[in-house]
Amino acid sequence: MIWIANQPTGYLCDVPKAKRFGGADGIDGRLGLPSARGAVVSWSVPNERTLEDLSLAGTDAVAVPGPLSAVYALADKRAAKSLFCRFGIPTPNGVVLDRGFIAGGLVGPSFRDRLEGRLSEGLRYPLIVKPLWDCLGHGASIANSAVDLRQALGDCPVRDLLVEEFIEGHSGSLEIVGEPGDYFFRPVCWTGSGAGGVGGAFEAIRVAHRGLFTGELSAHLLDALTRLLGVLGFRGACCVDFVISDGKVYALEINPRVSGVSCLSAAASGVNSFEAVYRVAKGQWAGCTFTGGDGAAVQAGGAWADKLEHAVHQLNDHVDLYRDTTITVDGFESRSIIVGGSPESIEALLEALRIVAPWGTCRGVRVATMRRG
Repeated sequence: MIWIANQPTGYLCDVPKAKRFGGADGIDGRLGLPSARGAVVSWSVPNERTLEDLSLAGTDAVAVPGPLSAVYALADKRAAKSLFCRFGIPTPNGVVLDRGFIAGGLVGPSFRDRLEGRLSEGLRYPLIVKPLWDCLGHGASIANSAVDLRQALGDCPVRDLLVEEFIEGHSGSLEIVGEPGDYFFRPVCWTGSGAGGVGGAFEAIRVAHRGLFTGELSAHLLDALTRLLGVLGFRGACCVDFVISDGKVYALEINPRVSGVSCLSAAASGVNSFEAVYRVAKGQWAGCTFTGGDGAAVQAGGAWADKLEHAVHQLNDHVDLYRDTTITVDGFESRSIIVGGSPESIEALLEALRIVAPWGTCRGVRVATMRRG
């Protein structure tokens, strides 16, 4: 829940060092910001557990990424969709089912089912049903028919839900770090394809590369996201999840926290999210420069991790190992590897793995490291 920056590499708890496969550990040097010490920064969603952590941390707790009003607006999927519409950012069609409206004994279960079914009539299947206040895919399900929808709604009889059209296409994430007037856009991450339903990313390939979606992620869209965050006064790190179908971008949500792609993005960009958030909290963000350069990275889970390690050995390419660990979620264990290097070396690895990445409509063009105000 908290990061205590009391050691030179303490802020890199998840990705402590870069090393070669089978080689000695060594600081990579591309994780650009100098070490920060003597402060506590929360990177989780600011809720009661976060406040408890900060109170236990005592006087060393300097900030919570936020402010809370901005986090509140982004964490609520209903409010986030309203913000997308306000700033002209495409988002899937959907409806919110407010269970507070139908709570109590005045509305019978059969009438509730008919009412919620009518509210969803204008949407096209498949649909995705997800709680308004949750993350990591918890509670989300796919409905391919009215029967599926009734089942999904019945499984969560008291929770407020968002029901929206499920867009099949390439899924992606874009992490943004900074403060109003100075936001840093990390390399975009391709997180897979959205066909078939909701699934975890533990047995998948993820790629961070500035050549991804170069035609679809237009300057107009990035400027709209910059304005949205600026109006909210957002400070810290957030992650925009999106899907691209037939060349069109649909924004799904903005997670107001350091995200699941942060380590992958750090390996590609040379900017560590945790220390960047520290800089924002301490008022040291403006004018901060990054060492490193225009890199790329790939993350592989499960059987893909073994294949990726084999490809690295086969190519004998110059890449760095940022993570090689076992992730355990709900009793399920999966190996996870992150390697980073030049864009050309990562492209060679993907080719060796026969992975065709969605380079976008402007193949060969890369989105440069961006700071937008």
